[in-house]
Amino acid sequence: MQRTLGPCDAIHLRPKNAHTGGRLVFNWEGAAVTAEPLIHFDIKESLGKFGSRVTTIKCHGRLLCESAKEIKELVKPLIQARRRRIVIDCSDLQSLDSSGLGALVSLKVSAFNKGLVKLELVNLSPRVSELVRLNQTH
Repeated sequence: MQRTLGPCDAIHLRPKNAHTGGRLVFNWEGAAVTAEPLIHFDIKESLGKFGSRVTTIKCHGRLLCESAKEIKELVKPLIQARRRRIVIDCSDLQSLDSSGLGALVSLKVSAFNKGLVKLELVNLSPRVSELVRLNQTH
């Protein structure tokens, strides 16, 4: 068995060779064994229908408590720079917890409040789409 430490949870015991989801894994002697990323992003710039710049961010992996900060740090500067259209593609998200959902809703609200910035969340599951819709304040 291995000990798994994550910044948002207590110590968990996992069977040997269990997928750690990006958390640091320590053997019983306390030596770090692996550190896989929870989430990574592909960023693509393109021109939209009317020649405006579109930034598409495709999320791969798990948007959880431990990784929610990463998407905020990536997208907030784009909002501050007043990019006209930002698309967050969630088609390859394997899982999403309440912190990840909160990060997406927060970014959408920030873009709305900044004005002239349209942030779209695409390829969400129907359940997550409904939760985003319910959590929006505008």
